[in-house]
Amino acid sequence: MNYDILLGMANAIRPICTASVFVLSAWFITRTLIKKSEGKRDIILAALEKKPDMDVSDLINGFQSGTALLKEKLLRKLLWGCIFTFAGLFGFIGLLIAAIVGGAGNEDVYVPLTILAAPALAVGISFLLNYSVGRKMLAREIEAEERQRLAR
Repeated sequence: MNYDILLGMANAIRPICTASVFVLSAWFITRTLIKKSEGKRDIILAALEKKPDMDVSDLINGFQSGTALLKEKLLRKLLWGCIFTFAGLFGFIGLLIAAIVGGAGNEDVYVPLTILAAPALAVGISFLLNYSVGRKMLAREIEAEERQRLAR
């Protein structure tokens, strides 16, 4: 079979496969959310059948995923900041190793590594900056949340 025909088929199929991955991902996420809300609805209806005079708002509030404390949100930003920063640094270390070991033979590796490492490093640094600024600005609110949580 001719290589040009195979290449043409691959170029025709690739966009279809890419689009189908996005569509299937959206469908799975939507289906999961619908199933979750249907399960909550079934539990509420079963509780109302057993106890019709029950306060539904308490039951619904029990299903609400608790809002994260400011401290938890800041620690999550620190975590993602470290992950992205290290990913970017490892990408640039890989770029440096490829440049030292391969020289001109590895020039095809430079662009993909740079395209992956630079945004990862930028996002990581921005998360770390957001964490440090947020920690300083929200210190009083975090202490107030801790006192309120301990008072319960």
